[in-house]
Amino acid sequence: MCTFPYHNDESFEMVVSEAIPGNIRNSDHFLMFMKRFNEYLKSRLRVQHVVQETPPSFLKDCQTKVCIERKPLR
Repeated sequence: MCTFPYHNDESFEMVVSEAIPGNIRNSDHFLMFMKRFNEYLKSRLRVQHVVQETPPSFLKDCQTKVCIERKPLR
């Protein structure tokens, strides 16, 4: 059994609401988010040449191509 270090549900909900962005707290939204991100990664892996880029440029490309911001990826 997994136990959390929080003693009541209210404090747990407070931590979850701060740690998880609002747009992926719902399971359906989270699954759609993961599908979009997975498709983006698949498209990145289809290239025939190696691309080296910094994390900020990766996040910017991700945002421009599939409209995923950096906050949910933290």
